[in-house]
Amino acid sequence: MKLLSPGTILHDKYGIKDVIGYGTQRTVYLGYMPDTKEYCFIWEAEPRINVTRRPPQLLAYFREGERDYVITGVEGQDLALLQSAAGNIQEKWVIRWGIQICTNLKAWHEHKPPVIHLRYKPMRLADIQFAADGSLLLPTLRGSWSESDADESANHFAAPEHAPQDIGPPSDVYAVGALLYCLLLGFAPPAPQERQQVQDPLVPPRRLDPVISRPLEKVLLKALALAPQDRYRTAAEMRKALAGCAKGDPALRRKKQMQIGGLLFHPIIAYAVVSFVFLCAAMAFVGAGLAVSNMLVNAPTPTVSVPWTRDTKLTLIINQISVGQFPTVITYMSVLDKDGRPFRNVGREHLRVFQDGRPVSTFSAKRVSVTQDPLSLVMAIDVSGSMKGEPMDRAKEAAAKFVRQLSPQDSVCLVAFSGEVHVVHDFTTDKTSIIAAIEGLEANGDTALFDVVGASATLLSTQPNRHAAIILTDGCDTASTTYELDSCMALARSTNVPVYAIGLQGAQFTPEILERIAADSGGRYLYAPTPNELDALYQQTRGQLQDQYRITFDSLHPADHAEHTITVELVAGNIHESSNKQYLSP
Repeated sequence: MKLLSPGTILHDKYGIKDVIGYGTQRTVYLGYMPDTKEYCFIWEAEPRINVTRRPPQLLAYFREGERDYVITGVEGQDLALLQSAAGNIQEKWVIRWGIQICTNLKAWHEHKPPVIHLRYKPMRLADIQFAADGSLLLPTLRGSWSESDADESANHFAAPEHAPQDIGPPSDVYAVGALLYCLLLGFAPPAPQERQQVQDPLVPPRRLDPVISRPLEKVLLKALALAPQDRYRTAAEMRKALAGCAKGDPALRRKKQMQIGGLLFHPIIAYAVVSFVFLCAAMAFVGAGLAVSNMLVNAPTPTVSVPWTRDTKLTLIINQISVGQFPTVITYMSVLDKDGRPFRNVGREHLRVFQDGRPVSTFSAKRVSVTQDPLSLVMAIDVSGSMKGEPMDRAKEAAAKFVRQLSPQDSVCLVAFSGEVHVVHDFTTDKTSIIAAIEGLEANGDTALFDVVGASATLLSTQPNRHAAIILTDGCDTASTTYELDSCMALARSTNVPVYAIGLQGAQFTPEILERIAADSGGRYLYAPTPNELDALYQQTRGQLQDQYRITFDSLHPADHAEHTITVELVAGNIHESSNKQYLSP
C-alpha cells in the first residue's frame, strides 16, 4: 500500500504531516487542519470497521479515491488504540515519545521526595494519551511503594524490584524501555519474573526486526537490564541516549553509505574488487559456482521481524473462537515450537485469516499478555483410587503452584472426579481459597473421564472470558454415566472449550483417548511418565495459555445460526503452517 506524502491534502481540509505507523492493511498519520492549525489523527482503514466501531473523538469519515479515512481529534486518544490500528510504530516516533517521557520523568525524579511511576501500560485506557499538540500525557502519578507492588515482576511493563529500597529512577527506566520495546515490535517483552526463572536473556530487538537501528537497540537492552545497577541510573541519562539516536542514526547511516561508496571508487580498491569478481566468475566455470548456487537456493528466505531459520518447527493451534461480541469474532490460538514451548515472535504480517475460505483483510493480532484478556479455567483432577499416595501428592503440589502463578483477574473452578464429578469450588479469582481446596483433595473410587469433559465444557459455556479446561488423569474411563467419548467431544467442540489433557502413566492409562479429546477440542495433550513430571507439564500448560495470540476481526457474514470455519495460516520464509476450527454463529 502506497503511503501518502507529507503535505497531501485530503477532502480539501485535512493535511498529512507525518506517518505514525502502518501495517499491511491500515495506516495512521499525524494530520493537521490548515484552517485552524490544529492537529488530528488520520486513520486509513476498511470502511465497515470504522462505521461500526468508530474511534473516539470522531471528527469526520469520508472516502477519497479508492481509500477510506476517519479523522479523529488528538487530545485524549489512547496510545494502545493508536497502535492497534497502526501496527508497529515508526522508530522516529518511538524515540520522540521516549525522549518526552524521560524529560517529564526527570522532573519528577528530582522532586523532593522523588516520585516514581513504576509502570507504563499502553493497553490500559488513560495510562498514556495525547495532548492537543500531539505530545504525550503521563499516566496517574504514584509516589509511594506498597506491598502489592511486590508482584509487579509478573507485569511485562514493570521492573523486577521486590523491595521498597530497590525502587528508584532505574525502575522507571525499565518501564519506559518495556513500553518502547512494545511500540517498536508490537508485543511486550517477557515479564521479568519469567526471564529470571528460565534465565533466558531478552532477545535483542534487531533479531526480531532488523529495521531497528543498532543505537536504539543498545538503549533498549540497557534500559531492560534485570539488575537496576545495569540500567541507566536516571531518566536524564536515558533521555540523552535517546537524543543521540534521534540526532545521529539517519545521518550516520547515510555517512557510512557514502564512505562505502567512496571506497569503491578508490583506484586500488576498485582494482581489487574487479579482480575478485573475475576470479569468482572463473571459479564458477570449474564448479565452485555450482556450490555457491546451491547455498543460495538452500538459504532461508529472509523474513521481517522474526529470526526463524530453516530448522524452525512450529505448530499452530486454534484454541477457541468467541462470538459473544458478534459481529466481532475473537480467535485465540497458540504457536508452539517443537518442544511445545510458546513461540512469541509472530507478528500480524506473518498471519493470514480466512472465514469459510474467504480472506479477512482487516484484523488485529496481539498476544494476550499484551491485551490482558482474563482467563476462566476449569481445573479437573482425577481423585480415583489409583491416584493415592505420591501421584495425588505431586498432583496437588503442581496444581497449587499453577494457580498461584495465574494473573489476579483469572478465575478458577476446581473439579474433582472419580466415580462421579464434583465441583469442589466454583469460579473465583480468590486463588488462596482454590489452593486450600486443592490441598483438601483425597483419592478414592473409579474414573468418570467422559463425564468430567462434558461437565467442564458445560461449566465454561457460561463464562464470557477466554477459557480452557485442564484435566489430569492416570487412567481410562470406568464410570461415566452421562457422556460417552463422542458426546463429550461434541459438547467441547460446540462450546469452544479447549481441553488440556495431562496424562499420568498408570495401570489403565489410555493416551489415545486423551490425545483425541485434546486435539478435537483445540487443546493440547501432555504426557507424564512419573508423578515428578507433573509440575513441568502444568508449567508448560500455563505458558501456552499465557502466550496465546488473540486475532480479532468483524465477521464477513451476518448472524445466521449456522456453522462456520475460521482458518489461520502462518507464513514466514519457508514456514507455512495452518489451523482451522468450526464455530456456531449467533
